Amino acid sequence: MAETQTLPERDTRGIWDNKFAVGAVALVASLLVVLAAGYIWLDSDSGHRFVARQIEGLSFENGMQVEVGSIDGSIYGDMEIVDLKLRDPKGIFATAGRVEMDWRPFAFVGSHVDIRSLVVPGARLLRLPEFLPTSSEGPLLPDLDIDVGKLEIGQLDIAEAVTGKRHLLQLTADVKIADARAIVNGNMRALAGPGVAGGDRLAFRLNAVPDKNDLDIALDLDAPADGLLAGLSGTDQPVSLTLNGKGDWTRWDGALKGTSGAERIADVAIAARAGTFTVRGDARPGLFVSGPGRNMLEPITSIDFTAAGEDRKFTLKGQLDSDNFVLATNGMVDLGNNRMGDLNIDFRLLKPSVIADNLNGSAIVANIVLNGDFAAPTIEYALNAARLGFADTTVMGLRASGSARMDEEQWRIPLEARAQRIAGLNEGIGSLLTNVRLDGDFAFADGRLLSDNLRINSDRINATAVVVADLPAGLYTGGLKGRINGYRVESVGIFNIDSNIDLKSGSNGAFALSGTVRARSRQIFNDGAREFLGGNSLIVADISYGSDGVARVKSLNVAAPSFRLTQGSGSYTPAGGISFAAKGMSDQYGPLGIKVSGSVERPVATVAAA
Repeated sequence: MAETQTLPERDTRGIWDNKFAVGAVALVASLLVVLAAGYIWLDSDSGHRFVARQIEGLSFENGMQVEVGSIDGSIYGDMEIVDLKLRDPKGIFATAGRVEMDWRPFAFVGSHVDIRSLVVPGARLLRLPEFLPTSSEGPLLPDLDIDVGKLEIGQLDIAEAVTGKRHLLQLTADVKIADARAIVNGNMRALAGPGVAGGDRLAFRLNAVPDKNDLDIALDLDAPADGLLAGLSGTDQPVSLTLNGKGDWTRWDGALKGTSGAERIADVAIAARAGTFTVRGDARPGLFVSGPGRNMLEPITSIDFTAAGEDRKFTLKGQLDSDNFVLATNGMVDLGNNRMGDLNIDFRLLKPSVIADNLNGSAIVANIVLNGDFAAPTIEYALNAARLGFADTTVMGLRASGSARMDEEQWRIPLEARAQRIAGLNEGIGSLLTNVRLDGDFAFADGRLLSDNLRINSDRINATAVVVADLPAGLYTGGLKGRINGYRVESVGIFNIDSNIDLKSGSNGAFALSGTVRARSRQIFNDGAREFLGGNSLIVADISYGSDGVARVKSLNVAAPSFRLTQGSGSYTPAGGISFAAKGMSDQYGPLGIKVSGSVERPVATVAAA
């Protein structure tokens, strides 16, 4: 019997392993070839044009755009950007013919900005930019190591549109910032000459290296009365400011001193103790601001402020005060993430008239607690005043609170307020406003404050208010939806009023208040009017008020036992112009007609009677 031999099975796993390894090597090699080719191509003329297009295609939330004429040199080292333009939503605001930069872009992979030199031989600032408001920006102190070996602006030509005069600015600086060090040195000079306002000189130095126990801070500013600083701040006095000190990171003591003309603007002691900084002294910041802010800060503002920081987070505690106010704060700010944590601000207003001549009051205090992102924090607030008045109108026993937050593109501000009474109004209105309660929400955006759900309750009012306040335009108006009992019109009578007013908003800030008002008299004071009407009356009208400032009434009807009026209509303009017409029927006098024109000061009335 013949023997059957079995051949050994062939092991194919090694073959497939070899094929996979060869394929993987080929794929990696192909990727490396592609990357190498891309690396080489990006530094070619066509690659530079591609990079320029990508830069121009960047979308910034604040509306800024960058235009690049061309890129010369190597984008991986010594490069030159030609014909750089910066735009805001209104157009070009800055240009530079050349920007020369020697940098190492791949260092950014390790969170390191490595710029050996950044030189702008000449640039122009045509005007100050006007960016769009943004909900969030990059961190004020990013988690990056930043090295700029040489920063130089040969000449920045600042156009007259910025301050009203032309300026030429020169700047040199070097920067080294990391987790464990901050070294910044620089000099800035504003040139002076025919048609050029300048003469400003600024030198600054910061050397903070805790690991080496080093701390050195210095600043020296000298600005003439007609220089760049004067143009930017609006002051017409020469300014001198110096900051010097001695010591090290463990213990450093210095002082900030300065004058503006003959006035002392700063006499402040600064102390540093291993990362905790304290500022105490007096200053005159009001010399460099205008409007109510200046009045608040004058004549002297005292400063007592402490900041302790670690890993870009700072715990703040301090107080600012003057003859006009006291402001105290404590809490945490995170400059790495642009956030606040339980940042409490307590404010007490001592002299209300410094804000506005017609503002008065006593025991006015406010508390604000900020949490969240710098650009859109949650704001818990409380306001209390024993007395708060505008001109002759005074709110007594005011308490208000709420928690505001950014909702989409507008602020939503809930309000819960109580007041014992509102005094100083005419007798008819003032008698309605006792034990007043307000509950509702405001929306605020672009300087416009709106509310259509502000519930108002008092001893004699049960209504919802519609409020429109255009702060930049100085426009304030509103209406009620609800019931007012016992409204007194002097020399006329007492009325119960029902109103139904709606707020409608449109594009470009347009709005309209419109609705119906019904007034029923409870008592007529005037004997002649009571005889003419025959008793109490019912008045019904459609009213409207728009962003054009014109108040309109139509479908005005009056029903009384002895008199009927139908289809009255008219308008009242912001300039005081009046236009009104109506027809009626009197049991005593028959058909009646009336037309009113002219103005409030000089009305012209035409009456037709049978």
